[in-house]
Amino acid sequence: MLHRSCTISTPITRIFTNITELHTLQQKLEHQAYYDELTQIYNRRAFFQQSEQSLIKVKDNLSSFTMILFDIDFFKKVNELWASNRRSNPCTCGSNM
Repeated sequence: MLHRSCTISTPITRIFTNITELHTLQQKLEHQAYYDELTQIYNRRAFFQQSEQSLIKVKDNLSSFTMILFDIDFFKKVNELWASNRRSNPCTCGSNM
């Protein structure tokens, strides 16, 4: 609620800023920083951050943790072959496990 006082003789300037666009741009930038453009799954940076957080939780709870990594030679060629059809992209087949 704005309050006006009759005793103030100098004009007061109030600046209101719409931060909706700024917030939207920030979310877009964050998405670009953590997700691969082609596959829309976590990139290397996000993978390591999530892995570290998961390992900390496992240690705290004394539970087990399994990680499966694939190293596929010439994977860039696979990406290029499937880039036109994102729905059937083999890069995302195991991302929701």
